[in-house]
Amino acid sequence: MQESISLFDLNSRISGVLTREAGVRNVWVTAELSDVSVRRGHCYMELLQKDENGVQVAKARGVIWASSYAQLSRDFSIS
Repeated sequence: MQESISLFDLNSRISGVLTREAGVRNVWVTAELSDVSVRRGHCYMELLQKDENGVQVAKARGVIWASSYAQLSRDFSIS
């Protein structure tokens, strides 16, 4: 049986890999937005990537915290 690691350790390992990789910082990610909802001022969403046949190949969850979402929704007319 494989030993487990904490979420903090996993995030630290991912951060370490990204820090060492050239060209990974300050990049734009292109994705399709899905399941966008606003609850208690926070904006929750899923980011999707599909291949040329429309098959989903990647998915990630995202959050825009209320402190940032209020300004972004005004600037970009997000509803």
